[in-house]
Amino acid sequence: MMEKNTLESQEVASKSSTVSSLLQPSRKVDILLRRIDHMAEASLIVDPDGRIVTVNREAGRLFQMDPDKMLDERVSDYLLVNDDQLLMPDEQLLMDDYGYPLIVAMRSDHSFFLAQMRGVRIMINEIERVFLMISDASLAAQKSEERVRKIQQDSVNVILNTLAHEINNPLMIIQAISDSMRLGFISENSRDRSLRQIIEQVRRINAALEQLRKNPDLKEVKYHGNQNVYQLHDIDNPES
Repeated sequence: MMEKNTLESQEVASKSSTVSSLLQPSRKVDILLRRIDHMAEASLIVDPDGRIVTVNREAGRLFQMDPDKMLDERVSDYLLVNDDQLLMPDEQLLMDDYGYPLIVAMRSDHSFFLAQMRGVRIMINEIERVFLMISDASLAAQKSEERVRKIQQDSVNVILNTLAHEINNPLMIIQAISDSMRLGFISENSRDRSLRQIIEQVRRINAALEQLRKNPDLKEVKYHGNQNVYQLHDIDNPES
């Protein structure tokens, strides 16, 4: 009987030691948990049994819960999938365009929302855990749309700057050649070459204006992006 009690005491002591190691983590683990706590994205650490070990403040806001009250609860109470699917996502889960699982989540007021979930297995004090990052999929989609719109606007700005260059730069060259000819800085022998340069610059302007005429919404304006200065395709050679 004493031997049995001793074994039970050792088992309890072992469990207490494990719990203590989690409650009093090493410096590296402490830094990790501090960083997670200050993350701007809802983050959870879950044990292999599906129970929440760590919750950051952003997760509390997302689920409208006091983070401390979420500790030791089953994560499947908030993310409505079974533990096996949650901890080892399979093809049965719906995926978004980025390949992350989309799952139904529930707030404290029992309202539902579609959540984007990213997870990675980590080791804390030699104990396996799952680190989950959760976000509202509708907000993620909204941010994605905003990012796409910004990229589109940036592209339009690049094209507008390109067109401005392709119009203004030739005009300055034409002005310089004209002034040089008027002031007698260009000899008679060089006059024909100067006129050809003017014609070439006029073609550049015409090419830019033609691009605008064909594509007033600026969606299909062609330009070379592999040069330091973007140059539009010449109107005389539209396939170049």
